Amino acid sequence: MLGNTPVQITLRWMPIIAKWTLTLDISGQRRVTNRIIVKGCDLLQPYRLGLGVIVAGGSADLTRDSLPAGDVRPYHATQEEWNAALAS
Repeated sequence: MLGNTPVQITLRWMPIIAKWTLTLDISGQRRVTNRIIVKGCDLLQPYRLGLGVIVAGGSADLTRDSLPAGDVRPYHATQEEWNAALAS
């Protein structure tokens, strides 16, 4: 759940491009497919889904091992929380 919205997030390592991707289903409907994860970038911004912000962050580079190890993690915030964090 993001807010009150049922979502399923799938994170997948794509060996051909050596990148992590995010797929997002909302209420059982696919809305985002294989969005390449870039640290510090709002992964949902281009889609205007009203779910806030999902951004990958952490102390390590984004590698095949850093996401499963927890060195890089996806974080969620409402748009208001994100805007306040950027303003401070």
